[in-house]
Amino acid sequence: RAVAPSTMFGLSLGWTQQWARPLGGTDDPFMQQQRQPATGSDGSLYLTGMGGENGWSLFRVDPASGGVLWQRSPWPSNGMSAPSVGPDGSVYLSRSLSYLESVTPAGQSRWTFTDGSIVDHPAVSPDGSLVVAGVRPDFGQPGSVRGWNAATGTVAWQVDLSNENGGYQILYTQPRFSADSQTAYFGTAVLGGGDQFSFLYAVGTGSPPPPPPPTQCVVPDVVGMTLDTARAEIVGAGCSVGTVKRVRSKQRGIVLAQSPASGTTLSPGGRVDLTVGRG
Repeated sequence: RAVAPSTMFGLSLGWTQQWARPLGGTDDPFMQQQRQPATGSDGSLYLTGMGGENGWSLFRVDPASGGVLWQRSPWPSNGMSAPSVGPDGSVYLSRSLSYLESVTPAGQSRWTFTDGSIVDHPAVSPDGSLVVAGVRPDFGQPGSVRGWNAATGTVAWQVDLSNENGGYQILYTQPRFSADSQTAYFGTAVLGGGDQFSFLYAVGTGSPPPPPPPTQCVVPDVVGMTLDTARAEIVGAGCSVGTVKRVRSKQRGIVLAQSPASGTTLSPGGRVDLTVGRG
């Protein structure tokens, strides 16, 4: 018989179906792609999905029957990340792109953090002391990885991701940790470059705060460069590549014009539009 695409299944270790529960509507293409359940050390089961007074909800599900024990839909809840559960049963997730929240096993908020940054794929360490997630000022801008005190929601440290292969990096997978919680592992995506690249990082969770990020980018002069070289120069200056317009020219693959002009000061990640010859 037909099964709803949003159905959650409970299976025995012998792969016998115990229950099936339609839950949560469609996936979120921005905050977690395909939805992922999470379990606590006591067997508790959590999932985020569509439904609730503010759009999306965190659901606690009975692992024995698939029944919903409670759901939480705070404002704003326009999309949610996959949940992550600490050893004390506290649940951590991001919602509406820029809110990081910790929730008790009973569904009550412990704390909420927001500074306007996009928060990507949060996860709590095995010892329950630290939450690690990706952050970025906005779409199209370079990312960082940040650690928060899991008990209070205060920022513990931040590591900026370097520009690579002519583009900028963002955290792209939910972090995983070593058994002793001393190392966090995650994958990145390189965006804005000419090719597709990805990197695997291992970061010490006791990392000290790095120097503050730059407060501006100065647009470099890239006219006369190849497109790939221009991209690398722009990203290396702390800006980002905007629209690339291609026009007929004998200078195929060469940057013919740029906007804004070189020497212009922009905010970090500011966009530089290019005109490139296409032969």
